[in-house]
Amino acid sequence: MFLPDSSKFRFLKEKDIGELLKDLHVEALTEPKLLMNFVLPVFGEMPELQKVNFLDRVKTRWEVLKADEPFKLKMKAVECVMRGGGGEVYVKTSDCFDPTHNMLATIYNYDLSKFPHVRHHDEKWLNILRELGLVNNVDKKSFLLCANTVAEQGSYDKAVVLLKFLSENFAEFFDPEFARSLSNVVFVPAIIYRCGAEWEKKLVTFKEVVTPKDVNLAFTVMPMVKEEVCPPQVMCSSLGIVSPPPLESVLGQLRNLTKDGGYLGKWDFPAAQPTAVFSSLFKFMEDNWAKLSPRIKDALPDVPLVPVGTQLVKPKVLFFRLNMNLQPLLYELPRWCGAYATFFENIGVRESPDIDDYRACLEEMQREVGGGILTPNELQAVLKVRCSEECRRERSDERRTGVAKRRPYITTGQ
Repeated sequence: MFLPDSSKFRFLKEKDIGELLKDLHVEALTEPKLLMNFVLPVFGEMPELQKVNFLDRVKTRWEVLKADEPFKLKMKAVECVMRGGGGEVYVKTSDCFDPTHNMLATIYNYDLSKFPHVRHHDEKWLNILRELGLVNNVDKKSFLLCANTVAEQGSYDKAVVLLKFLSENFAEFFDPEFARSLSNVVFVPAIIYRCGAEWEKKLVTFKEVVTPKDVNLAFTVMPMVKEEVCPPQVMCSSLGIVSPPPLESVLGQLRNLTKDGGYLGKWDFPAAQPTAVFSSLFKFMEDNWAKLSPRIKDALPDVPLVPVGTQLVKPKVLFFRLNMNLQPLLYELPRWCGAYATFFENIGVRESPDIDDYRACLEEMQREVGGGILTPNELQAVLKVRCSEECRRERSDERRTGVAKRRPYITTGQ
């Protein structure tokens, strides 16, 4: 069918150019498609000025460009973001950390190449880069990378920041396999106790530390972690933290606290007083009595391990009840130790002394003093013991013979 020229002209005028191109099967290129097909593929080969112009165009036109999903995917796959740290090096957006992420910015403050160039630090650029994959969320992989970085740097302060982040976001990292991967990394900020000296800060592994709840059992032998950086209890086992500490560590703690007669007079552990520390030790020993070797069990009665005032007293001179004050020869077990009666019974503490106990304590006093002079307290205690010993002997004789003896009156200070 043929139409006159006037009709043909009218037909063309009534149809816009877009429809005509569509009728001719010619695809119209939108701006995102134009950039995706002809600019992004050669971005790496373009002169620096053209790269800058392109990126400026992307920033200006982002509201239009981001609506095209294929364009965004192409942008993510192309090394089109200049990284910091010097040099005109372009990387993928996903290879950069968000400079506004406090933890990441702290861990990598020495390496600007981990972040986009400062030209991309304004809020509009950062929002664009986040849509293109900028790392602003710390997952397990990036956390492990941070942990290894801290271990390499040996930075105690950065380790504190990292462990606080773990504690505050532990729900996202609660994975036994991930925890095991962290257990051998030397990035845990710990404190080493030094008696009478400045404590040492040191990075260790989780396997080496004692947690705040167990610190009374091992602070002299194991590195300590503060509450603020201690991982949640549910993660401890997978991280390699042993709670309560091993028996060998607790026995080491007991040895350190009691050697040379102990040091209650110069106690310098601010987290707990002696009674609290020894309470924890007694409870542990009571619960783990069956695990102690016969050698340890036999030695405990002669170890000064019970705080009485500012000194440590041997269990063999302790009794659950005394009728009089016989210090410093014999002692009554402090009331707070009553909660661990089974332990003290196991190491030989008895209800009250008998005549053999009196004789033994006098003989030991004689060995210690020799030809020296007794202190007033020692002299008074000796007189009380002698009186009590004579009285018991006489009562025994009276029961045996049935004859009462006249007793001298001795002032004991009671």
